[in-house]
Amino acid sequence: MEIGRYELKPPAFHPWRPEFLEVAQEVGDYLKNHIPDIRVEHVGSTSVDYCGGKGIIDLLILYSDQAGDFERVREGVDAAGFQHQSGGHIFPEERPMRVGAVNYQGTEYRFHIHVLQSGCKEERGLCQFRDDLRQDEEQRASYIELKQQILQRELSDPKDYTSRKSSFFKD
Repeated sequence: MEIGRYELKPPAFHPWRPEFLEVAQEVGDYLKNHIPDIRVEHVGSTSVDYCGGKGIIDLLILYSDQAGDFERVREGVDAAGFQHQSGGHIFPEERPMRVGAVNYQGTEYRFHIHVLQSGCKEERGLCQFRDDLRQDEEQRASYIELKQQILQRELSDPKDYTSRKSSFFKD
């Protein structure tokens, strides 16, 4: 698998497609084969059937709390071809996010790869939010409506999109 360059694009709404699940699984398997002893979770709207959004696939790369695991996993993600962020909400190196793109069956899919310690509060929150959206159609519809309203404002900075939808997470 080849991880391509991530192109920063203005946020736009994309309907959900089943291919999101397939390509997320392929990239997750690629990372698990490339980096021993990690767990991968697919989160965000692409992980929830019929939940449209920016169309960027978010994967959590989860490592144990053993000494050296963080550095090993972060370096493994880099060696797998994922790049440091060049724009948007820049995560610190103590909690890195990497980006990349994959061509899957003729279509480019962009990825955000989040490196987190397994069992941390952020992992629990992201997975719980995903699971809540999967189970609650009303909450999912409200979330989609909010994202469409935000994206109709013709935002040019992905950071603006993230900050405008953060109140939904808190609620």
